[in-house]
Amino acid sequence: MKRRTGLTASLCFIFILLALTPFANIAKAKNIEQTTDTSISQTDELIQAFNGNVSTTYIVRGDSINFFATIANFGNQNVTVLSLNAVFVHLEGTSRFNRKYTVEFDINHRTIGQDESFTGTLREEIDNQEAKYNVTIYFVAENVYDTTSELGSPALNYTAAANITVRVVDFGRASNVILGIGIAFAITVVVVILIILYGWLKERFSKRKY
Repeated sequence: MKRRTGLTASLCFIFILLALTPFANIAKAKNIEQTTDTSISQTDELIQAFNGNVSTTYIVRGDSINFFATIANFGNQNVTVLSLNAVFVHLEGTSRFNRKYTVEFDINHRTIGQDESFTGTLREEIDNQEAKYNVTIYFVAENVYDTTSELGSPALNYTAAANITVRVVDFGRASNVILGIGIAFAITVVVVILIILYGWLKERFSKRKY
């Protein structure tokens, strides 16, 4: 009798542990460090990019995310802005996980005149693998103030933000697998406990008849 009671208590402990483990993993995934550096990491005397940011640093794979940045022209010529880009670099150095998202601007919205600025928005569905990344947001614009080039105005990168740490999670894959395994184990333990209790009660009532 004591042996069965001890077994039941052990199974109850296992059930509680397995039931709570998946939820603890999910809570841990949400409690991530979010660091954002929106300082200008690359600038030109007359063309500057700044205020780069992302709408969220906790990204569920498949969700559409907004990236923002502003570029300004402090010179006396028109500057052509070609694109806004967001580059994800895997924090652990797995280059195949890196990803670049780009929006190209049409001719009616990409030219900024003297002392004008342009705020671009890039909205993309994120399909990165589940991991942590450093994100860099930058414009590509033609530097009309470069008089050294013989092939016309060079297209340069103007970084609006760098080292934005984000995390991509995939609830359709790893996270859900962990949760599913936990639930399956929990159900199995409950069934075993019920069988043991049924056998114990059946034996007890059988002894009472005698």
